[in-house]
Amino acid sequence: MKKYIVGLIIVLCVHTPVIAADLTIWFGNTDGKPLIAKPGEQLVVPVWIYTRPNITVAAVHIPLSSDDRLIIKRLEPIIYRPFNKNLKAPEGYEQGWDVASTLDPMPHKGMEGYTSQSLLGFCSLTRIPNIPLECEDTCKVLEFPMIVSGDDSLKGNTYDVFIEGWQGPSQGFHFSDTSGTTTFSFDAHFSKVHFVYTGDINDDHTLDISDIDALQSYFIGKYNIPWPIERADCNNDQIVDKDDINCLRKIIE
Repeated sequence: MKKYIVGLIIVLCVHTPVIAADLTIWFGNTDGKPLIAKPGEQLVVPVWIYTRPNITVAAVHIPLSSDDRLIIKRLEPIIYRPFNKNLKAPEGYEQGWDVASTLDPMPHKGMEGYTSQSLLGFCSLTRIPNIPLECEDTCKVLEFPMIVSGDDSLKGNTYDVFIEGWQGPSQGFHFSDTSGTTTFSFDAHFSKVHFVYTGDINDDHTLDISDIDALQSYFIGKYNIPWPIERADCNNDQIVDKDDINCLRKIIE
């Protein structure tokens, strides 16, 4: 009899269907590539969501925690559609969100050395139907701008910087309807952060004449700059061009 029970449990576990999440959330890049940061400068972390069709919600909490050793200051977040209550409500809805705002940063409860910041959105519990997310083609809902550490030892390295946040009454992620009886499931993905070593064209963790030679070779098609290309943006104008050669020469020579 005991053998029969064990066998039944195994069969049930093997054949239990996997239910897909209602929403997918990305902090950073949806393709999984690391975010690019220059030490001591601003990094913007975009938040994207994708939903299955016809997802409507009335309460949303999207928190992000960041490692305080790497992120030294958080700036005012930017809220995008569909959470921005100042934008026109979807057709058929008299108004959008009653509250769509970001909370001030605060220490991550139970995780020393991390600070959380989050978006909070909700509409009246008496309003039916709920607000549609309308993100079936993936949409940006939020940006968390922050200043990264200027520690030189970070240059040229990639780190896990972000985890799920913990802030406010909802504590972690939350998506639900007006009744509170339907809470939607989600998958969350967090990009790593790569700290660029600006001017290190050949990726040998030093700045010398060989980097100038490599950059000159790049412009005549005889050298491929190692990822990320931002390492060659010496003058920080968001463009890699021959002006960066002069900038790099001034630094090295």
